[in-house]
Amino acid sequence: MDQPEDVVRIAQRLASSRRFYVDTEFESRRGGATTCCLFQVSDGDTAFIFDTIRLPTLKPLAPALAAEGAEWVLHAGGNDVPLILDALDVSSPPLLFDTQVAWALLGPEAQVGLAYLEYRLLGVRAGKEHQTADYMRRPLPEAQILYAVEDVEHLPVMRQKLGDLLQAEGKNELIWEVSEERCRSRGQSQKTLPITMADFRNAWQLDAGGLAALEFLVNWYNELSEGQRRRVPKPPILLHIARQQPKSGRELASMKGIYYRFAEERGDWLTGRIAKAANEAREDPTRNAEPPPYTTFESIRADAWLKMARAVVAEMVNIAPELAFPGPLMTELAAVVAESGSKAAAVDVLTGWRRQWLSQALREYCDLAVPGPAA
Repeated sequence: MDQPEDVVRIAQRLASSRRFYVDTEFESRRGGATTCCLFQVSDGDTAFIFDTIRLPTLKPLAPALAAEGAEWVLHAGGNDVPLILDALDVSSPPLLFDTQVAWALLGPEAQVGLAYLEYRLLGVRAGKEHQTADYMRRPLPEAQILYAVEDVEHLPVMRQKLGDLLQAEGKNELIWEVSEERCRSRGQSQKTLPITMADFRNAWQLDAGGLAALEFLVNWYNELSEGQRRRVPKPPILLHIARQQPKSGRELASMKGIYYRFAEERGDWLTGRIAKAANEAREDPTRNAEPPPYTTFESIRADAWLKMARAVVAEMVNIAPELAFPGPLMTELAAVVAESGSKAAAVDVLTGWRRQWLSQALREYCDLAVPGPAA
């Protein structure tokens, strides 16, 4: 459908529904731009396809699709949800039931494809020969349109089967929280952890003034907001700044990796503070740093323990390890365990649904006589 009156007509039909099976076809271009080409939605009985390139807006669908208590059922919706929200001109989705996430809450497989899941749940062997086709061109071949319909065709039965399995494990409400988290995290950058002097393994080569300059830069960087950090030198550049200690904003601007506008606006202030910290430190000639080891058997054991904990705890709660313990969380767990020297400290890092579902299993694993950090 590519006429505004079609959107209004279908919106009226969908007004009585509360569960929608949705998908998009989009094209990603160089530079990160993404264009939504088709929007597919089904009420469980009939599937509708909207040509989002030709249609000026899908806003008439918003009262039905974004109504309180509505649910969107989709597969691997991290890319689709932002596109649908933009097309509907709404700020947040209703309840999300991501079939990929549901499967990950029921076993070890985290990022399965739709065709695989259709086969595992329904015994359907679906072809995906149009998955990488060009959806920007018009008119679209009928085969591509049929492919787009197939992407929502089996979602109602899959939702029923997955819902029953989740209900049996007491995870029927968990799916909404985890689906929302997973879709949100695909569209947002992860919050960065504070940097420390330990992140700069060659800092030991600096003299007393250079070490003080780097310590100042580390503290300064950590006090910045996430937004401010996008406009300042990246952490790896801080070591070079501390080593060279530019005397002015002009000198700072000449360094590789420095944004000119930042150097122009804040360069003189920053270099002045660096000079002050370095000069004060040089009054203590004994100040220096020892080179850190590249690794130790203790850190190797701790890393192995954490990876094994991830696998065992995920199996205990029957949730895919990648979903239960994503990469950023593993990084945070490793830092906390290393700093505290206690593997039990990992439990306190868990928040939200992970605290409810993983804490007890992780405590039990920490109590096992498994080689690793101190208990």
